[in-house]
Amino acid sequence: MKTYDIAVIGGDGTGPEVVREAVKVLDAATKKFNLKFNYTHYDIGGARYLKTGEVLPDSVLAELRKFPAILLGAIGHPDVKPGILEKGILLRTRFELEQYINLRPVKLYDERFCPLKDKNRSTLISSSSARTTRVSTPARAVLYSKARRTK
Repeated sequence: MKTYDIAVIGGDGTGPEVVREAVKVLDAATKKFNLKFNYTHYDIGGARYLKTGEVLPDSVLAELRKFPAILLGAIGHPDVKPGILEKGILLRTRFELEQYINLRPVKLYDERFCPLKDKNRSTLISSSSARTTRVSTPARAVLYSKARRTK
């Protein structure tokens, strides 16, 4: 049985709820694919920032470096000035951990309900692997892996 350690950051708003459901999906996959996941949860996000004044402590970033994957929920809080959490958590994590892929699975069931004007199934599928693709979804969890750039 293959075992993976995953850091889990629930984040803010719908983030914790979405991440809880993502963990349920991962746990269901363990049975089917003979895997085991060890989760380590981190309290990182707007509520913690408002309570402690810390965005992403160096000690937590050092711990995150040890994980092969990070499951990250939505980040953002209405009482925190825009840019603080995005730069302090999202961008700092991406740059310092060399995370250059932010993969969001995309599946369009019915083109009539696509929120992106003039987009269809083939457009989304072909662009979903592009490095800078951003597809807005009301709730999502992002899994970062240790894919590294070759230098």
